[in-house]
Amino acid sequence: MVGWLVLGAGCAAARQEASAPEASETKAAEKQDKRPDALPPLLEGLDLDASQRAAYVALRDDVKAQLAPFGEAVRDLVRAYARAASACRTDLPAIEQQSSWVVTAGEGVRDPVLVAINRLHAILTPEQRHRLAARLLGAEQESKTGKRDGARTRSLGDALDVSLGQMVVLLARAAVLREKFEKDAAPMRRDYERALAAFERADFDARREPAAKAEVFVLGTKIARDGFRVLLPELDAKQCEALGRYLDERLAE
Repeated sequence: MVGWLVLGAGCAAARQEASAPEASETKAAEKQDKRPDALPPLLEGLDLDASQRAAYVALRDDVKAQLAPFGEAVRDLVRAYARAASACRTDLPAIEQQSSWVVTAGEGVRDPVLVAINRLHAILTPEQRHRLAARLLGAEQESKTGKRDGARTRSLGDALDVSLGQMVVLLARAAVLREKFEKDAAPMRRDYERALAAFERADFDARREPAAKAEVFVLGTKIARDGFRVLLPELDAKQCEALGRYLDERLAE
């Protein structure tokens, strides 16, 4: 559900040092409604009334403030990756240190996010909870296919001007990483899907769900390190520098 997606989003952000967003994702983000009371795409079309929208905005603002330290930890990790990439080094101690801090900061927001999930549950009607859970389950099923992995790898390859031979190697290694990630993530996915099934119930409590204990931060930072160690040895010095600049530019956006 939304709260666990927030938890997972931090891991996704940590993983994106070694992958680029698809152009369609970037354009969608640019078109996102910027109004103060705007709803995220997952809640659009659920027919929230004015009081529900106001309650959601209050919840969103509270969570945003609570997640600020975690967000800064993720940005510091991306900066560490940018410095390592520019130097063509995969073994900088700063990466390990910042990865540990992301895990610590992530654990620090776990309880506030679980409380936020319960607040969202209380805001929505049973029918709205059912529709939201169905959307999230659909997104979860799509994520298992890895359909976007190739496009993201090719997009990053274009940004770094890699050769055809390099791209073939990177795509093959990305497939191996995806297989390993799916194996490691399988228990978390099962717990998450069970939580989605329970979300529409009146007695739902996020804190009682096994998914509440998922080690998403550990897994997210690990897959980031693995991806970086696969990518960097395939790049020459200029491409390493380009990757460092690319990461710095993403932070500046």
